[in-house]
Amino acid sequence: MPAIRLTQRRVDALRPRRKVRDIRDAELKGYGVRVMPSGAMRYFIHSQHRGKRVWKIVGDAAAIAEPEPEARARSMLAALRDGREGRLYLPDRKTGAFFLPVPVSSVQCHAMPN
Repeated sequence: MPAIRLTQRRVDALRPRRKVRDIRDAELKGYGVRVMPSGAMRYFIHSQHRGKRVWKIVGDAAAIAEPEPEARARSMLAALRDGREGRLYLPDRKTGAFFLPVPVSSVQCHAMPN
């Protein structure tokens, strides 16, 4: 797994191969981009917290451009390190938009008629 400084130019230059590959950032540990055989690319964080490996998607490379994913990754890694992992902003899998996790009880309370 090579480690290079992830810039927009380098991410745009990445080409798909037969297998999935992860390119990690040389400066920010735990941050990288995953290149799929289909050509799709996703930014990710990968870390270990409380004895468990944590893998979170930061966003789709087609939807967001550097330096935004790196800033998101920094805040996600800081939240994880500070024990606020339940408050991580998680990207929507379809749109890549970020949202806060909402308890089901509050959704049921406000969305369901009595």
